[in-house]
Amino acid sequence: MKNSALILFIFHFFVQLNGQNIKIDFNNHVLYPGIDITITVVGDGIECDHLYLKTDIGVIIPENNDCRYRIIPKNVGEGNLQVYETKNNDTILLMKRKILVYPWQEQPALFANVMSGEITRGDFFKHAAVISRITGFDIPGTHEIVSYEIKLIRGKEMIMQLKNMGGPLEPDNLVKLEIIKNNDEVFFEKVLAKIPGEDIPRELNIIKIRIVN
Repeated sequence: MKNSALILFIFHFFVQLNGQNIKIDFNNHVLYPGIDITITVVGDGIECDHLYLKTDIGVIIPENNDCRYRIIPKNVGEGNLQVYETKNNDTILLMKRKILVYPWQEQPALFANVMSGEITRGDFFKHAAVISRITGFDIPGTHEIVSYEIKLIRGKEMIMQLKNMGGPLEPDNLVKLEIIKNNDEVFFEKVLAKIPGEDIPRELNIIKIRIVN
């Protein structure tokens, strides 16, 4: 998976350990969970097929034998990247550095492709699901919605409050919501979604819908 907002910036990191200079080029200096980046390792007198990389923040995948690797971070937070050289049946640590993995940016929740606005009663029941599309990266798909609360407002009075598990409206909730009519407002609150790299579901934005015929 590639970041569509790839920063055209090469970040260089140099370190001297065991008398050798090591350079690492990152094709993107910002790391996010599930978004792979490419790094290139260059060392004085080191052959690429003798290098071994290790990290505790995700997965490292070698790219052929040209000292290029893909890193796919798994979790938000701080981790380590180590570069080793295998030589004479021994493994020598050449370099160790810290790596920061940042949380995904805001991921909007939608109902009938609307975050806040008006939809018809027919569209309400046609879509009947809260979704959150992956935003900010060139990746298709949606996040898993864990749960949310539904409030039905008529005039200034809340006439119904429901709990829904999962993205689609549960059958029982669909039946209860059949009473909605013109000018009713439906709020979807406490929308929880699973975001890559985050152990706890993230609370997304409140969706405010007004029904129009």
